[in-house]
Amino acid sequence: AEEAGLISRLGMLVLDIACKDILSFRQIDAGFGRVAINLSASQFNEYQLLDEVRGVTEFWRVPSNALEFEITESMVMHNRDQAIVLMDAFKKEGFSLSIDDFGTGYSSLAYLKRFPVDSVKVDRSFIKDIPEDPNDTAIAHTIVAMAHTLGLKVIAEGVDSATQLQTLQNFDCDEYQGYFFSKAIPARDFIALLQQQVSN
Repeated sequence: AEEAGLISRLGMLVLDIACKDILSFRQIDAGFGRVAINLSASQFNEYQLLDEVRGVTEFWRVPSNALEFEITESMVMHNRDQAIVLMDAFKKEGFSLSIDDFGTGYSSLAYLKRFPVDSVKVDRSFIKDIPEDPNDTAIAHTIVAMAHTLGLKVIAEGVDSATQLQTLQNFDCDEYQGYFFSKAIPARDFIALLQQQVSN
């Protein structure tokens, strides 16, 4: 899609569907949290990105705090100053931002502390072998501690077992995602799970 020049249109279509789904989720649970959406490098380099995002969210009347946009380290490191300006603008609008696949890129701590992000997502490559692999365990623990020192929330990707979850909880990791909780499911199945959770 990026090579064909279609990623921007595709990205806005994904956002449009997500906003529609958010309204469905909030009809079931008024306190429903946020939906995270990945941004591509091509989208992130477009000056009109925020205007397009704002247009979609205003059409659906979805509050900005219902959306989180995920960006990768490499995306923001190519043009750091422009990235910071755009990220600041997203934050002023009330959107959440997270660094996806953290630890696999090449950002420096000097720039990480300047990025106006809310959270970092620890890449699953560091999660899949904990606690058996002492190196990965140490890296995961260090990322959590470092992020908390910078005032950032930490989300662990690829949590597939109770042992991994317990280890990360011992590190005071904030949020988790992975097959231990659920595999990817269609929106209608998620709505059924949400209804079940609310009724319980």
